[in-house]
Amino acid sequence: MRHRVDATCSLLWLLLSSEERIELADDGLLAKWRAVGCDAAFLEKMATLKDRVYPSREAAVAALTELFGGKEGLALWQANAMRAGAQQWRNLSTPVEGYAALGFLGQYLVVVPEQRIVAVRQLEPDRANFDETKTDSMNDFTDLVLGLAKSDR
Repeated sequence: MRHRVDATCSLLWLLLSSEERIELADDGLLAKWRAVGCDAAFLEKMATLKDRVYPSREAAVAALTELFGGKEGLALWQANAMRAGAQQWRNLSTPVEGYAALGFLGQYLVVVPEQRIVAVRQLEPDRANFDETKTDSMNDFTDLVLGLAKSDR
C-alpha cells in the first residue's frame, strides 16, 4: 500500500499535565537568548513578560500575539526564541500525564501511557467548500480524553 505524504502538514507534539503553567521569560531564558545573539527588539519585548506565569499554552500564546502585534509578529518571537536550540519558554506544569499531537484542521492524537489509552480523531476536509481558516469545533478533545483517563483510575 502506498501512502501520499503531504509535507505542508505536520503534527505539533505537546506534553499533557493536569495543571499547566507557562513562564515566557525569566533571567535564565533572557541570558540564554542574549548569548545566542537574539535580536535586541525581541529581548526588550520579552523582558516585559519576565516572571509572569500563564495558566495555559493558549494564554501564553495570546500574550505573545498581543506583545508582538498579531500572528504575523509571532514570526519574530519564533525566529529568536528557538535560535540555536534555545528554549522557547519554561514549562512549570505538574508531572506529564500524557502526550498530544495536534495536526492540521483538528487532527488529534492523544496518548495516556499509564491508562493505556490512545485516542485518535481524524477529519476529511470538504474539498468542495474547503476553507483552511475554519478548523473543527472540537477544541476540547484532549481534555475529554484526559477526563476519560481520570475516570478509569
